[in-house]
Amino acid sequence: MELIEDFFAPAEGRLSILYVEDSYVNREYTLKILEQRFPDIITAEDGQQGLELFEKHRPDIVITDVRMPVMDGITMAGKIKEIQHDAPIIITSAFGDREVLMESIRTGVTRFIMKPIHMQELLATLDELRTVILLRRRLALQQSFIETVLDSQNLITILTDGESLSGANRAALRFTGFETLAAFRAKHKCICEFFVEEEGFVSGKSDWLQATSTSNVALRVKMQDVADGTTRIFSPHASLVPGFEHRYIVSFFDITELELQRQELEKLATIDPLTGVYNRHHFNTILQFNIQKIHRYNGGHTFSILMLDLDLFKSINDTYGHLMGDEILKEFTEKVQSSIRKSDFLARWGGEEFVILAPEADLKQAMLLGEKVREVVASHVFQGIDRPLTTSVGITQFQMNDTINSIMDRADRALYEAKKAGRNCVRSE
Repeated sequence: MELIEDFFAPAEGRLSILYVEDSYVNREYTLKILEQRFPDIITAEDGQQGLELFEKHRPDIVITDVRMPVMDGITMAGKIKEIQHDAPIIITSAFGDREVLMESIRTGVTRFIMKPIHMQELLATLDELRTVILLRRRLALQQSFIETVLDSQNLITILTDGESLSGANRAALRFTGFETLAAFRAKHKCICEFFVEEEGFVSGKSDWLQATSTSNVALRVKMQDVADGTTRIFSPHASLVPGFEHRYIVSFFDITELELQRQELEKLATIDPLTGVYNRHHFNTILQFNIQKIHRYNGGHTFSILMLDLDLFKSINDTYGHLMGDEILKEFTEKVQSSIRKSDFLARWGGEEFVILAPEADLKQAMLLGEKVREVVASHVFQGIDRPLTTSVGITQFQMNDTINSIMDRADRALYEAKKAGRNCVRSE
């Protein structure tokens, strides 16, 4: 690491760990291995006990299970972050609940390790964190010692006042495409010039260092790797260097894979995996939002609901099999999606039933839309079957006293009337 400032002689220190695990077998097994490398370890059996021990001992790193009695690991991590927002926390979980990973990200945990724990992965993570923690502790390192410590790790680590770069390790220089700090400073002042401007990420145009060093929530930075052109997502952690009022050591933890997992989980939570349109749960969220929007503006807006049913779909499954039935549902979804407006929301309600929320469409406009969808489906030749398919459509418009249940019940009744009228038609209520 190239440095501009001179530092004092290094001060040694030992790394302390708080390990929270309610399973006695798991706790003792992991403890025996960890103690070989990290002798200063305290243990707790639940989140409440872990929180109390953290407040008392302030360990350097926290390792915690998720599901525990009294207080779970995520809740404990959140409370620890309130006490010390930059406390390194490693979450271990069997990953049975997709919300665990998303909540871990929101809480600002440092790492997420799946159970059963691979000890090499845990030890490697602890070694990486130890490098950063010891760096923060050793406040006045000699230049040669800092070069050895920082350049031996893969974390992008810099010394900065937020506007200019005073030091950068090899990982930082390699990422930005420079051989030396001098070469970097000849063309750039701040690493923030490499931040990708995007909503939800820390902006290089803002006081990014102030936000990073004072925020109690996990902030994210997006930067492009000059070497391979990929865009990576980082969680920056800043520590003030005592004796230098506006100088910080900032480490950027790469959370790209964690972010991709979060995005995939969000997709699973909102998208129907077969058809690729919204699922019922997310449609209800959209519907509730539109109801609240109308009440917020005391009317002045409206929307209509269209409920669609693929007529006699059971006979398709019975005649051609469920795999062909799935293909028909996907083809049907594509035709419906191409028939509606870009502002409309299409979702799979269940089985062969689909729903459309048409913002700002009154009943007359919704009837025209429903008739358009019906005609498109009726005229389409579906692949792999030897007979035409049709759809029945039930339509209703929002009323000021509506709830999700009431408006969907009306749409369902209107669909029932369409089926009773012989199918392949549109009815409203």
